[in-house]
Amino acid sequence: MTHTWILSALLGALLCLGGCQRAPRGEQEDLVRQGRLALARGEATRAVSLLRKAVKRAPRRDDARILLAQALEKAGKPGAAEQSLREGVSERPSSPDLWLALGRVRVRRGRYDAAIRALQRAGKLRPGDPEVAFALGQLYERHRLWDVARSHLR
Repeated sequence: MTHTWILSALLGALLCLGGCQRAPRGEQEDLVRQGRLALARGEATRAVSLLRKAVKRAPRRDDARILLAQALEKAGKPGAAEQSLREGVSERPSSPDLWLALGRVRVRRGRYDAAIRALQRAGKLRPGDPEVAFALGQLYERHRLWDVARSHLR
């Protein structure tokens, strides 16, 4: 309980950096912010609800969709998380962030071949990205493709 309170206080302080007198934000931004806070507090079900609304209102917003996938995983629905990200890459196939998130979800689900394809797509869209290279390197290492893994982990 104490940890939740401390985390909430820290998140509130971070949100107020630069002054708490923020200009009014749109409903989508508020939903994403509230969803992020709910996820940080461990309120996965509430986060899913808020973030689904945010994605519905702004389906091309990558951060909302990625947060929704994280919340769905925390809520014990990894299949729904993958489906949400597949919908995202269908709508925005040029988003390396969505492909990277999809690859990571697939790794956690044990869908390694599908994960490699998603991560390779992210790498093509954002060449040289260290996150993508590291994720691919780890995955190739898991498949015992040592030479390929080494090339990504350098």
